[in-house]
Amino acid sequence: PGWEDLATNVKSKIRQAGFMGVIRVRHTTSETFSVHKNRSWANFMHSRTTKVICALSVFGWFLYQPYMWLRHSGIPIRAKYRVQIPVTQFWRLISNKIGPYGFNSMADDELLGY
Repeated sequence: PGWEDLATNVKSKIRQAGFMGVIRVRHTTSETFSVHKNRSWANFMHSRTTKVICALSVFGWFLYQPYMWLRHSGIPIRAKYRVQIPVTQFWRLISNKIGPYGFNSMADDELLGY
């Protein structure tokens, strides 16, 4: 409840910053992310360097992709949480991080020099 007001605020803030394109703000109820095991082989296979080397080699990427697809095993985990904060209080937290290119979570940190 109340996310429509927040969406309106986000759209108007982006427009005020100079963006003239189409703006869509969506409320999703699911979030997906990946976690891999903290083992040497897993870290090596998921590292950027390994991906770049495989992509630059002639046959590397054709071996890397099927291997990673076969080794991948997903486990769905259902997490249930609810954040209860008024829209006005949430808007104070995010309003200075919204610009013509969307949301920038580091906006305050850049000003502070972090």
